[in-house]
Amino acid sequence: MLCSLPSDILLNIVNSGLDVCDVWTLRETCKDLYEFVSTRELWHMLAREILRRRPLALPSFVMLSTASLPTLVSAVTLSARVERSCLMPKVGLRRPIKKTSLPGSIIYTLCLPGGQYVLLAFANGDLLCWDLDKGCPIARHQTDGGINLMRCVSVDGKICEYVLGMVFASPESCEPSEDLMRLAVVRLRIPANPLENARFIEYPSHPVSFPVTGCFVQGDIVGLIGIISSTGTVGMLLLDRQSAVVVRVDTGVPTFSEGPGSYLDAVASPSEVILYREDPFGSHSYHYTTSSLIRLFSSPHLSEDARKETRQSFLPNVAFFPPQESKAFVFSDDSTICALHSCEIMEPWTEGGPISCLSTCYETDTNQRDQFTSINHHFFDPSRPSGAIIHRTFHSCLRTQEHIRVNERGVELIVLGSHGRHGAWLIDGDDGPLLQVATFPLEEKGHFTASNQAHIKAVEIEEGDLSQVDSIELEDAMGTLILTTPTHILVYQLN
Repeated sequence: MLCSLPSDILLNIVNSGLDVCDVWTLRETCKDLYEFVSTRELWHMLAREILRRRPLALPSFVMLSTASLPTLVSAVTLSARVERSCLMPKVGLRRPIKKTSLPGSIIYTLCLPGGQYVLLAFANGDLLCWDLDKGCPIARHQTDGGINLMRCVSVDGKICEYVLGMVFASPESCEPSEDLMRLAVVRLRIPANPLENARFIEYPSHPVSFPVTGCFVQGDIVGLIGIISSTGTVGMLLLDRQSAVVVRVDTGVPTFSEGPGSYLDAVASPSEVILYREDPFGSHSYHYTTSSLIRLFSSPHLSEDARKETRQSFLPNVAFFPPQESKAFVFSDDSTICALHSCEIMEPWTEGGPISCLSTCYETDTNQRDQFTSINHHFFDPSRPSGAIIHRTFHSCLRTQEHIRVNERGVELIVLGSHGRHGAWLIDGDDGPLLQVATFPLEEKGHFTASNQAHIKAVEIEEGDLSQVDSIELEDAMGTLILTTPTHILVYQLN
């Protein structure tokens, strides 16, 4: 009988193809199998299997290695439900599971991993950490202006770090101004104990004199990247959060800003920082080891050969520090794309996985007459050799009467999930607004593949809610979809 088999054989049977529903069914067959299904070893194995395909739905502050058995069972079960829901062609979310009034006009949102908290930046300079379960802010920080971009990284199970690129402009306009931009580092502490108060801790801000296109966090290093106008090269401003030392770098990497629309950002892994540039024809990556960037802070007096003080349009005392490695890749299907006009990248949810890239492009038809918008997704694997062909996992052309909604701040309502596994966008057309969620295909080992097609589902929400939406956030591990209107925040669950 099955129940008489050793546990290691039973684990192999489950691992050979049984899903979570099968495991729950197995649990009801007899007392011995009930006890087997109640073991941590089984659910830890199921969790690792899910992580090969998608992020695991662990709550905030919980790591797989320390999760209790009930938390592990709940995370695996929810992950399986979200996965099944995202493969359905259509899902109806008639009413939000939570709807809360907002205290002002939002200019920036960022959903934090775990689906419980979201950062909300308001036009009056307030930055709130909003608890979606409680429907209220748990921490508040006052900035001197509107937030232009934000990147966060979790330091451990109890503390998260948030990097804010702030634009010091009037609260009414919040228009970016190159001369008024500053890098501000804010530490947000959200204790796991609900009886303790969450709080923001601010570090000194630093001026930035170049147009910022992206930021990254790597340990104690906080970095901004942008374009040095006089040289047309990529610049970096690096801040050591602990010592408050700032290093300014000219990478020497050309931006090709005169060509078709391009995109420039950066991502960080434990071992390296990657500058990523994409244009309609392909992408380039420029690699710095983390250790090499750390050494810049320990060598404040760089050699004359490494210093290019003649680049006066950038900040004084700029170190010329080219990347250790650069790679170029070509898209396999770029014949009709004429310009890229928005892009977003997201670090992988597992170490060594590919970077998820979602973009919108302007395309022309074969007669080069009509121009329309397309939505594209592809994988970027930093370990690939230079010259490799990039295949898109998703390419969808909108009809001429359709367009991705643009809010009052000029931001397109298209986002990658907080783990890069899914994407969401809001399309306006003659037939009314259409909200779609995409699941991007994966290979068995957790890498995106061109051999499969992305799965697109329409999300049906009451017309009144969609017509007023001006921002979208997606926590794709938990299946939490967050929409904001000028007056409310709406939370939906995709399972």
